[in-house]
Amino acid sequence: MFFLKQIESNFKETGDNVRQAGDITKRVSQDALESQNSMVMAVDTSKQITNTTSIVQELAKQTKLLALQTSIQAVKSSEKSKNFAAAALKVGKLAIRSKNAAVDITNQADSFEKMVKTAGGMLTNLAPELDKTIKLIRGIGSTNEKQMSICHKINKALHP
Repeated sequence: MFFLKQIESNFKETGDNVRQAGDITKRVSQDALESQNSMVMAVDTSKQITNTTSIVQELAKQTKLLALQTSIQAVKSSEKSKNFAAAALKVGKLAIRSKNAAVDITNQADSFEKMVKTAGGMLTNLAPELDKTIKLIRGIGSTNEKQMSICHKINKALHP
């Protein structure tokens, strides 16, 4: 009798563990789907950053050209315009720095986008596997309950 009670107790414990594992797996699956959605949003944001930095690059290019033209005009007009030419040169250098910073941001955004796409792909593959795991855990739980029921019936039959 003790042996059957012990088996019945083991089935109950297994059933409890299977239910907990199923609950955890279901939450992880939901988290994976939410993470996947966040990754899609991050890729969109990265694309927006890239678009914005391309505008900054174009502005830097135009500022550099304007500074160059201003320097040329200052040199042509007179010696008194040396200060003006120096200021135009500084504006040109700032334009170059702005362009370089925009290029760096674009490269970083592109790199970030690739990483996010990779992580998103992994999450996409993870979700169906978690669903399969949930189904397997439910199947184990169902089998365990049937075995526990049979064990309980045997126990009752042996000790009415």
